[in-house]
Amino acid sequence: MVYSDLGGFITAGVAVEIEHALSLGKPVYRLDWRTEELIKVSEVKGPLTIEESRALADALTYLVLDDTELAYFIRGKWKGKFMDTLAAIMADPSIRQPDRIVEPVLINILSRFYHWWQEPNNVALNVDIKRLKEIVQERLKELGERSLRSYILKTLGLPKTRYDYYTYLLKEEKVKPVEAGTLRRLCDDLKVPYIELERRKVFINPTFPIDLNKQALFKAAIHIVNEGYMRTKTKNIEYYNSDPVLHRYFKRAVEEAGGAFSGPFKAHKVLASYADPLIGRLMNVIGVPYGSKSIRQPFIDLKLLDDGTWRYYFQTTLTEEGNFHVEVTEQNRLSGRITLVRTVDVTDILPKSFVNSLDQGFHSIKSVEDRAIQKLIARRPPLMLMAEYMELNRRHRPIGQVYPWRHPFPERLLKTKDDRVTVQWRLETRRRELVDLIHDHYGMLPGTWKSLVFEKLYRFYRDHRGRRLSEGEVEELYRIRKEYPWDVPQWWAEQKLRELFGKGL
Repeated sequence: MVYSDLGGFITAGVAVEIEHALSLGKPVYRLDWRTEELIKVSEVKGPLTIEESRALADALTYLVLDDTELAYFIRGKWKGKFMDTLAAIMADPSIRQPDRIVEPVLINILSRFYHWWQEPNNVALNVDIKRLKEIVQERLKELGERSLRSYILKTLGLPKTRYDYYTYLLKEEKVKPVEAGTLRRLCDDLKVPYIELERRKVFINPTFPIDLNKQALFKAAIHIVNEGYMRTKTKNIEYYNSDPVLHRYFKRAVEEAGGAFSGPFKAHKVLASYADPLIGRLMNVIGVPYGSKSIRQPFIDLKLLDDGTWRYYFQTTLTEEGNFHVEVTEQNRLSGRITLVRTVDVTDILPKSFVNSLDQGFHSIKSVEDRAIQKLIARRPPLMLMAEYMELNRRHRPIGQVYPWRHPFPERLLKTKDDRVTVQWRLETRRRELVDLIHDHYGMLPGTWKSLVFEKLYRFYRDHRGRRLSEGEVEELYRIRKEYPWDVPQWWAEQKLRELFGKGL
């Protein structure tokens, strides 16, 4: 069993589950989701009562603090009893953070703030050494220690190299880079709560904690979910697309979120742009994974997005992952189809014998005859595609109608060179009223090549649907398709690259 607490406090319901697991002899681990550290536990120490658990949850919401911040105040203002302490904190107007009450609320309060100790150990943070030194001196005084040397060498029995390094670190009272791992070790040695460094404003550019409740951060994340890649926590994140206009949208979102952007640059057949690693780490907290998104499925809670952010989300996704097809039926009538496509890796849930039997390349789902395999595939849809399906139905469901949108379905398999199998799923509609809804309420991101193609095709679809087409009208449709293909033309890319970024291909 794996559990997480709230700033070190174990709520009543979680305590019951832990005790039950321990009574069955199951291993139990505490997960610090901020640092991904797992610690094995053998007993439940000081769990909260049901009343205390509810009061803690209410306090988090009222004070607009996350669990680590509230725990800091509880321990610093302890009154002997949990409820008395919480009441005193709630009554102190200096603790509440009303400036954090903003609209829209895009993320739960517990995961809204990114703290300095969530940074990788080897990431250098800009630290005001004078303020850090003040914290160290105050802590030594509280511990009753004569000096840092005596505490490190005699009390803790640590090697002289540790003392020498701390002396070097604290020598010059100026702002300088210090690795997060070094700061964590210093805090651990001196028993200084990590959050104390934030309360004392030790960090300079960026300051901590970082508020993740930013529309721009979510907008930038949408582009990475669709067309980007995040390799590791310390490497730049990458965005790939052939349309310079989309790179402009990505640049705007990254910079508004406080990040650094570079690009776009020519990369094979597309353009590549980059954003700094910190923006990537913030995106990771809100649901964008590192590595393959087919294997490590991204997930953003779309229900929390305000109307403006959701509209940008869907416009972006339709532009980067979607299409609008206008087809001529056998009766020479028009059929319009809006489509979104996402993939999911299913290698680990399929029998090895089936995986080995597949040739490399694409395979239609219809070619899979084994019912058991079909069921396995059907149970593993892409998380974001299902979330998009549910959100479209939630936001645009007529009264009395349960799900106007058809459920996503698997279309084809792909076996790659490294013997992994992914499934391509589609969310689509041919219903006229839903096609009109998508065009009128969303459309594709304005100014992009695909939005231009969408408008040309939709206008023809709107003006000619509901009746048989003449030969001339069919030819006109074919002409539009030829003149406005979905792939971005090179002349368009060159023109927009010069216009928006002042550079050529």
